[in-house]
Amino acid sequence: MRLLIATPLYPPAMGGPATYAKELEAEFNRRNVENQVVSFGDVLHLPKGISHVTYLLRLVFSARGSDVIVALDPFAVGISAIVAGWLWRIPVVARIGGDSVWEHYVNRTHISVSLALFYEKYGSTLNYRERIMFVATKYFYHHAQRICFSTKWQLEISRKPYQLNSDQVCVLENAFFPTQPKQSVSLRKVFLWAGREIFIKNTTLLKRAFAEAKKINPDVELDMVQGIPRADLLNRMKNSYALILPSLSDISPNYIKEGISVGIPFIMTTETGERERLQGFGIFVEPLNEAGWIDAIVSMADSETYRKYVSAIEHRNISRTYVDIADEIMDIIRPLI
Repeated sequence: MRLLIATPLYPPAMGGPATYAKELEAEFNRRNVENQVVSFGDVLHLPKGISHVTYLLRLVFSARGSDVIVALDPFAVGISAIVAGWLWRIPVVARIGGDSVWEHYVNRTHISVSLALFYEKYGSTLNYRERIMFVATKYFYHHAQRICFSTKWQLEISRKPYQLNSDQVCVLENAFFPTQPKQSVSLRKVFLWAGREIFIKNTTLLKRAFAEAKKINPDVELDMVQGIPRADLLNRMKNSYALILPSLSDISPNYIKEGISVGIPFIMTTETGERERLQGFGIFVEPLNEAGWIDAIVSMADSETYRKYVSAIEHRNISRTYVDIADEIMDIIRPLI
C-alpha cells in the first residue's frame, strides 16, 4: 500500500494539521507502509493563485502510483486532492478538524458567533470569497470517498449546511496521550494562553477578565505566547499553573490535551467538540460570559480547587495514540482500494 498525505502545513510550521501529518508519517514509516507528505506550506511563498496551481501540479505528480490520498483540509488541499484522485482513479479520505468558512467570516466581520450557530444565523451573509470557500468545501465533501471529522460535534454542525451523506461520514478522534505526573506545582500562578491572536480566539475579553481577576487575587498572572516551536511550548506548559482558552469555538483543542498530558488543568470555552472527553479536568465557561471567566480564574487559583483537577488528571484512564489513529485510518482505507 502507498499513501499520499495532503496537508496544509508541516513542521516546523505550527498547527494541528502540521503535527497530525508529521505523526501519521512517522507511524506509517514504523509500519513500513510507503507514504509521502505533500504540504501546501511549501508553496505559500508564491502569489495567490499561482500557489494553488503549483500545489495542484505537485499533488497530481506525487499521487501517481498511490493507492489512496489522505487529505487533512477540505479547502487548502481538498480540491487538489479530488482532482488528483480523479485523474489517477484513486480514492480520497478526508480528516476534518477545522472550519475555514466560519473562521474567515468571524475574523473578517468581528461578529462573536460560535461555530454551532454560524450556519443557521449567518450562512446567508457570506461575502464572495467565503461563498467560494463554502462551495469548494461542499464539492470536496461530496466527492471524497470518506469524510472523517475529529469530533461528532462538528460532524453534526456540518451535516445540514453541507448536506452530508450519513454513509460517507465518520468520526476519527484526535490523539490524547497518557498523563505524565506533574513533578511540582508552579509557585507562580501563571495561566498560559498560546495561539494566534485573532478575533476568534477572544483574547480581548480574556485580557479584560484577567485584569479583573487580578484585582481579586493579585497572585494570578497571564502569559500569552505566539509562534513558538512545539517543544518550547510544552516546556512552557510544564512550568505553568494552568492553561486558558477562551475561543469563540475550538473544535478539538490539542493545546488543552497536551497540557493535560503533562498534568496541567485548564479553563476553556464550552464551545468545543471535546467537552465530554475533557470533563472533570478543568473548568468550562461560555465564551462571551466575562463574569464567568473572572470567577473561573479566581476559582482555579484556589489551592483546594486546583488540587482536585490535578488529581483527576493524574488518575484519568483515557488514552489515544497515533497508533490507534493509524489503525482506524487503515480500517477506513482497506475497503476503498
